[in-house]
Amino acid sequence: MSLEVMLSFLEQNMVLRVRLKFENLWMPATSITIFWTAKFNTLLIVLCVELFISLSISFLFFLEVIVFMTANHDPCVFCKIVSGEIPSTKVYEDELVFSFLDINPVNPGHLLIIPKVHSRLVREIDPKTVGHIFEVAQKLSIALRNSGLNCEGITFSLADGVAAGQEVQHSHLHLIPRFDGDKFKISFGSSSERPKREDLEKTAQKIKNAI
Repeated sequence: MSLEVMLSFLEQNMVLRVRLKFENLWMPATSITIFWTAKFNTLLIVLCVELFISLSISFLFFLEVIVFMTANHDPCVFCKIVSGEIPSTKVYEDELVFSFLDINPVNPGHLLIIPKVHSRLVREIDPKTVGHIFEVAQKLSIALRNSGLNCEGITFSLADGVAAGQEVQHSHLHLIPRFDGDKFKISFGSSSERPKREDLEKTAQKIKNAI
C-alpha cells in the first residue's frame, strides 16, 4: 500500500483529532496531531504483518549468506590442501603433519611442512605437534641432501604473524634447498651501534619473566 493511499484513507475516515499544544516553552509553540479512526487498527495490523514478513525474509536471506560463506568460502588454503579439496604435490604425511612442494619455489625441492590442525601461530599449535614438525623437518632435510637436487645447504624459515611476513594464516615451516650462487637472499638489518651489555641483560630479563 502506497503512502498516498494510506494518507487518503486517514483523511477520509478521520473521526477524531486531538491537538496537543506545548506552549510557554523556550522553543516556538509545537503541536502534535494524533489521528484516530475506527478502521485505523485494521490498517496498523496489516502494516505490522507486512513489516514482519519483510524482516523475516531479510533474516532468512542473511542466514543463507552466512551458511554459504561458512560452507564454501573457507579462507584457509592449507586446510583445503590437507583435506584434498585443493591438489598438491605431497612429499610426506602422518597423523600430525603434512608436507608438500611449494608451487612458487625459491629453488627446486622447496618444501612446506604444516600441522594438520588449523593453527595460525606457533603458540596455537599443540607442543607435541611443534616438536614433531621439527622432527619431520630433520628427516626431510636429510632427504633433500640425498635426493640429487642441487642442495648444498637448507634454509629453515617460519614467519609467525603478519608483521613477520606470514602470508597464509596457517602456520608453516619452509625448507628451502640452497646452493652457492642462487638468487635467494635473506638480510638482517643492524643498528649503527651494538647494544650495551646491560641493555641486553634487561631485554633477556623481560623474556625470562614471560616464560
